[in-house]
Amino acid sequence: MKLHTRIDRMFVVLMAVQWAFSVLIAVWLSPYTWEGTRRIAHPHVLLAVLLGGFLAVPAMIVGLRYPGRWTTRHLIAICQVGFSALLIHLTGGRLETHFHVFGSLAFLAAYRDWTVLVPATVFVALDHLLRGLFWPESVFGVLTSSNWRWLEHAGWVLFEDLWLVICCRQGIHEVQEIARHRSELEQSQLILEGQTQALEESLREREAIVEGALDAVVQMDRSGQIVGWNSQASRIFGWTQAEALGRDFAEMIVHCDHPFRDGDGSSSNLLGNLSTILNQRIQIGGIRRDGTTFPMELAITSTGSSGRTRYCGFAQDISDRRKAEESLKEAKEIAEAANQAKSQFLANMSHEIRTPLNAILGFTDLLLDCDAELPPSERGSHLTAVRHGGTHLLTIINDILDLSKIEAGQMQYECIRCSPHQVIVETVSFMRVRALEKGVTLDAKWLGRVPETIVTDPARLRQLLLNLVGNALKFTEHGGVQVLARLNSAKEQLQIEIIDTGIGISQKQLDSLFVPFTQADVSVTRRFGGTGLGLSISRHIARALGGDISVQSEEGQGSTFTATISTGPLAGVALLDTPPQEALSTVRSTGGELLARLDGLKVLIVDDGEVNRQLLQLFLTRAGAIVESAEHGLAAIEAAEPGSFDAILMDMQMPVLDGYSATRKLRERGITTPIVALTAHAMSGEKQKCLAVGCDAYLTKPVDRHDLIAMLARWRDAKCRAGSSRAESPMNATVCISNGAETMHPASELDLADPELRAIIDKFVDRLGCDLDRLRTVWKERDWDALERRSHTLKGTSAMTGFARLSVAAGRLEELAAQRDEVGTAQTLLSLQEHVRQICTSAVVSAHPENAC
Repeated sequence: MKLHTRIDRMFVVLMAVQWAFSVLIAVWLSPYTWEGTRRIAHPHVLLAVLLGGFLAVPAMIVGLRYPGRWTTRHLIAICQVGFSALLIHLTGGRLETHFHVFGSLAFLAAYRDWTVLVPATVFVALDHLLRGLFWPESVFGVLTSSNWRWLEHAGWVLFEDLWLVICCRQGIHEVQEIARHRSELEQSQLILEGQTQALEESLREREAIVEGALDAVVQMDRSGQIVGWNSQASRIFGWTQAEALGRDFAEMIVHCDHPFRDGDGSSSNLLGNLSTILNQRIQIGGIRRDGTTFPMELAITSTGSSGRTRYCGFAQDISDRRKAEESLKEAKEIAEAANQAKSQFLANMSHEIRTPLNAILGFTDLLLDCDAELPPSERGSHLTAVRHGGTHLLTIINDILDLSKIEAGQMQYECIRCSPHQVIVETVSFMRVRALEKGVTLDAKWLGRVPETIVTDPARLRQLLLNLVGNALKFTEHGGVQVLARLNSAKEQLQIEIIDTGIGISQKQLDSLFVPFTQADVSVTRRFGGTGLGLSISRHIARALGGDISVQSEEGQGSTFTATISTGPLAGVALLDTPPQEALSTVRSTGGELLARLDGLKVLIVDDGEVNRQLLQLFLTRAGAIVESAEHGLAAIEAAEPGSFDAILMDMQMPVLDGYSATRKLRERGITTPIVALTAHAMSGEKQKCLAVGCDAYLTKPVDRHDLIAMLARWRDAKCRAGSSRAESPMNATVCISNGAETMHPASELDLADPELRAIIDKFVDRLGCDLDRLRTVWKERDWDALERRSHTLKGTSAMTGFARLSVAAGRLEELAAQRDEVGTAQTLLSLQEHVRQICTSAVVSAHPENAC
């Protein structure tokens, strides 16, 4: 292909030269040839130009655009002998010009393709035949000639063709032989190159394995002289390869005290004991270039071949492994110590639980045996002791539950805007009773400006402060406890210091103060009581709220616990020069208080426990309620009819039909009676599960009768204020009372004694009716985006003004509007309407009837 392409391009040049040459002959020679001695212009000049171009141009085009093709060279062959015919004609049939035919055939033989001679020979024979018959002067140079003269010329052409065909075939055969020999040589060269490359790759792979080995690889001869040294050996021992080669193995890397080295420090002793260490890993002492020693693991194997005995040593620095073993041993000791501490904690916890249990059981037996003989004052004292014991037990259980949540990563937190001053005041007010009982003081004070609100979890912050203040009061016999709060605006943190004048903590005990299951001193714990978990839980809460707890203490001089929490963004938050007026707080006593009356309230108690039903029935009937009971959910469904009860207390874990299914079926039947979930399951997610099936409130066992009766009284009052129309159930509200926590109610949680705050709240209440009308309007128009925006606005403003229950309902409406849930939106809108009605008719605005919605 390359040969044919090259010849084609050579003929392109030849065609151009022959065309130009034919024009020159026509101008210079043809006038004499055809007209004698006169030089005159003749038509043959034009013939040479046109016919020469007709022959040259096609051959040049195909030769340039399609070189190497079969058709290209055959067309060139015809055009080449055509030029021969043209030149014969232009010279008047001269004999000398006929040799151009033989030259053209010789040129075509350069293709080494005999087939191109066939069209050329046919063209020459036909040219001589036709012109010899009709115009012999143009081909033979005579006016007349024999009709067979063309055969003479064709014979000589065929003779040359025969010789050229033989030469072409012989040339092709020689080229094929050369190509075959060259192919064999190239194949042999490729084989040799492949073998060489394989050997080189094998060598490089071996070197890479040795260089990349994690162990130091050292090769030595039978005398112990080093003959191989990889980079890992240089890294471990510090010697370069050039420095290590030729030196004694044991002298360089084995510690001098090892028995493998004899008196002169050589490897003779090592090699003499190969039978005992060959192909085994042994641990010996290694030595580096700088003289430092380290533990080393060594394995030696024989690598001799071709009669030469050689050895290869694999050495590994096991310093990290030794450290890991020591760390593991230390961790095991720590775990055993922690297990011992936990056992001690369980022993202490057993004591803590048994102590109140003994009091509860003892006073209960005393009341049962001597109830008729005991005077009322002594009987009340015994009941108070029983209640104190139960409260103490509940505190212990709550601490254990909190710790289990922390360890499982299930401690739940929320971030809402709240008043830090209110949380501190509530904590101090609640703990002041215990301080008065011990005869110590308890005060709170702000240092610097007071942020009006911060973003945090108020319930967890209150728990944190109760733990720290309670802990300070427990260890303070004389003096008092002071709570100091200040704002760090630069770090956006609230800092609260609890300073006591108690017994203090030694420096040694401070290290384990916040470790769970570890108590500072058993004797102190037994003297003052407690679970030993409060500080650990408090530190976890503080860190979860974006801060921490630190302590400074001196034994016998008191302690200072400093808690910090994140305030959230303070941009736009008012910083007050003086704290807001303290909210009036009422500390509930354990006996002798007046409970709300439930006269005429019809309540259905659903619980599979007979004692539970009896206890709840006793509480409610003494408050004036009319009570019926059912043992399981199926009986509750049969007993509950629309309007038959004002409230249902539903235990969630029951046989036959549990409380979840019973509540769901009651709601499906259209019963809107408020349902309170009663459950001993206080773990995360239970409240949401109960509210999701249709419950209106959530109480954990043991049920606090004050919270229960207060909640039922509020519902009863709301129903009475609604007049003859029956109050709708506060569906979708998140009322949750757990272990004595405050119940949500329609009154604002802000300080109503503050005139400025009261004015803001009244203004908000004034607009509630209009806001509700707008919500109804966009709901009728099914303008979901507007409904979502207005719900979001109401959620924020109601939360800021202290109406948490209304804020939750508005937030729920916002979520349902975003989901385009028509059924849920309709139900929540009715619930929201009930919340607004309760706010407008509650005691908060009763003093201002002009503000009623």
